Amino acid sequence: MDAYPNLRVVMLIFLGLGLLGAGGCVSQAPGLSASYAVSGKAVVRSPEGGQRLNFRWNQSQGEYRISVWGAFGVGRVQLSGTEQAMLVTSGNSASIIGPSAEMMEQYLGWSVPLEAMGAWLLGEPANTLPQDRVIVDDRGRITRLGQAGWVVEFSQHELVEGQWRPKRLDISAAEISMRVVLTLPKPVMAP
Repeated sequence: MDAYPNLRVVMLIFLGLGLLGAGGCVSQAPGLSASYAVSGKAVVRSPEGGQRLNFRWNQSQGEYRISVWGAFGVGRVQLSGTEQAMLVTSGNSASIIGPSAEMMEQYLGWSVPLEAMGAWLLGEPANTLPQDRVIVDDRGRITRLGQAGWVVEFSQHELVEGQWRPKRLDISAAEISMRVVLTLPKPVMAP
């Protein structure tokens, strides 16, 4: 872990959003284009401590590419892959590649459902996971979702290309909580 200090920071940003899971593919919410990107900020709290981070998530055909950095762009790390395998690159450091769930367990001691990440960022349930409960508002927007032991609360919805998308997500499970504020939700024409 000492050779890759930014890996822990990168993993923490997506803690509550579902970075890793067990089988399946990265979920695409119903009615969404196959490619999209969102940017934002996250605050993560866990028994390990807290982190404030910036990120950009690019999703294309079940694959993700994530950039994560701290204040003033310090500590930029790139994550790319699918639920099954992840490539981690940090500055001039050698890349690390391995099974996503194993990497999360090895570096953090826990894992969360990667296949939910793409859908949750867009305010939708992951179609690859069972839903415990869903609460919608009078406009039909999901405001609270229980999925795979995680509780996701969506708020501050905004119309983006005719679809209601949350600008804020509060995600929690067991001893982990995360607040994500999206600053740039937008679809992408090509990966």
